[in-house]
Parts: sequence; C-alpha cells; structure tokens
Amino acid sequence: MCIRDRNRTALGYLEEAVVFERSHNKKRDLADTELNLCAVLSQLGQHNEALTHCLTALVMIQDMIINLPSDGEDKSKEKTEAKSPNVKDSEQGEDQGNPQKTQIDDLGSVLAIAYHNLGVEYEHLKRYDESIEAYEKAVDVATKYLGEGHPIIANLSSVLKLSLIHISEPTRQAEISYAVFCLKKKKHKTI
Repeated sequence: MCIRDRNRTALGYLEEAVVFERSHNKKRDLADTELNLCAVLSQLGQHNEALTHCLTALVMIQDMIINLPSDGEDKSKEKTEAKSPNVKDSEQGEDQGNPQKTQIDDLGSVLAIAYHNLGVEYEHLKRYDESIEAYEKAVDVATKYLGEGHPIIANLSSVLKLSLIHISEPTRQAEISYAVFCLKKKKHKTI
C-alpha cells in the first residue's frame, strides 16, 4: 500500500474518531485527534483543511490549560481516581506526586507542537509572517512548559531558524520539507 493510500485510510479512521470523541465528550483525545488530522491532511496536500484542524486543536488545548483546577481545586470528573495505597510512586508513572503539573506539562508540550504545525501550514500556504510568528510561539510555549534544556526546544528552534532562512531566500523551494508532528496516544496503566 502506498503512503497516499495509508494517509487516506488514516484520514477515514481519524474522522470516525472525531465523531466518537465528540459524542463522548473526550476533549483531550479530541484535541490530539484534531492535530493528527492536521498532520494527515498536510501530508495529503490539503493545507487549508489541515490549518482548520490545527486551529481547532489550539483553541481546545488552550481552553483545557485555562480551565485546569488551581491547587486544591478539582473541576474535572476525570481527576476522581485516587492513588492506590498499595502501588509505589514509580509504578504510578512520572510526576504522580503532582498530577496537575504533569497534566500542565503534557498539555504545554502538545500546545507547542500545535503551534509548530500551525507554522508549517502557514508556510505551505505562503503566509510567511504568520508562519514565523507560529514557530516563535512554539519555541516560547515549549520553553515555558518544558524548560530551557528540553530536546524539543532545540528541534523547534532549528525549524524556526531554517524557516527564516528559507523564507528570506529569493529562490524559495516550491515544497516545504518541515514535517508536521503527529501525536501518539499514550497507554494509561489501569490499577
């Protein structure tokens, strides 16, 4: 099966996932699926549609970050799971001592990826100023949520620099080679 056929197959499954996630109010999964739709549509050359899905994901992720409970407050039904007293912290996963920080960091990294994908789509659509702004925002968001030394920051910074060079060249390539990031679903341990 060729890549184009795989992308079309993936597109069908992602569209089904969106319907399911909307009907079951799975906001976090829906935001990830919207970003994956952006990536697949970009690979298929459907950049306007990819941009729409990326913007949708951005709004959803920002809304989730804004609506996270403050310390001591619990606004979400999903946070009702208590830590099992018989399970060690190391078995619960990283940063289980502060699940809100883990959730913020996770959403922050996805937000940075969303801004990167936004930059890619703007660049494909020859909206270069908006592209640079999105790449810069990706670096800023990643730095804020992940810290200076995180490997994704080096990657995002490199894409920004390459894009600045690419955009300033009078003999721009017709095709843009920066890949959009596709998210993989995390498997959650059941206790």
